[in-house]
Amino acid sequence: MNWRNFFGYRSKTAWKMFIASIVYIFILFLILQAIIPNSIRPALVNIGFLGFSLSLLALIIGLIKPQFVLPKIQIKTRKKVVYSYLYLALAFFLMGIVFIDGKSTSNQTVQKADTKIATSQDTKKDTADTKSKEEADSKAQEEADSKAQEEANRKAQEEAQRKAQEEANRKAQEETQRKAQEEASQKSNAVVSSSSGNHNGSNRKPFQNDPSDDKEANTTCKGQIKGNANSKKYHVPGGQYYDSTKDNIVWFCSETDAQAAGYVRSKK
Repeated sequence: MNWRNFFGYRSKTAWKMFIASIVYIFILFLILQAIIPNSIRPALVNIGFLGFSLSLLALIIGLIKPQFVLPKIQIKTRKKVVYSYLYLALAFFLMGIVFIDGKSTSNQTVQKADTKIATSQDTKKDTADTKSKEEADSKAQEEADSKAQEEANRKAQEEAQRKAQEEANRKAQEETQRKAQEEASQKSNAVVSSSSGNHNGSNRKPFQNDPSDDKEANTTCKGQIKGNANSKKYHVPGGQYYDSTKDNIVWFCSETDAQAAGYVRSKK
């Protein structure tokens, strides 16, 4: 192979032309690496490494039998084998290195894009999960607040009903006591009126106990405060005239009731 004719060098030194051609090939591959689309680069990488492997194989065979790898060259020397196939091996090797680097860069770009997309999707998923969790927490909180409000309303209603029932019972008891006091007062007034008439008709006669006058009123309080309907006085248990008072007895449950009916406490 005439390197000077191929590259147009004036130098007659073969190894200088060899190095120069390798440099030019490398520059050419760099230019092609910037132009060729990424989709074609994997095929070029495969071609480069395949050519590199075949060139090395031919180099080894040529070092043993030059005529097997240089059939059209008249002077078949090992030196020509080295220059020819070592040049091809280096050229294919540079081709594979340049385009595999571009492929790697392309893969990195694709990986970055995929990573960015995956990150974006993960971010969207995390945002959606966070939003769903917040909505679930909000609904749970609202439900808890609603149950708490219902429980508070129920307790308030029960308390109001209890107080209303107590108030109704208290008023009913007061009404019952008032009616009982009125009835007792009416009976005592009737007894007093009857007793006054009897005294006016027989004021000149000495006092004699009449068993027919031994009447008792308001016996529900019997054994407590004893009132005399004739004298309008009441006696407490243990008093001097408590046991001797037998005519027209009006019983009271308390001194307050007796005083409310117009009775005064006996001094003895």
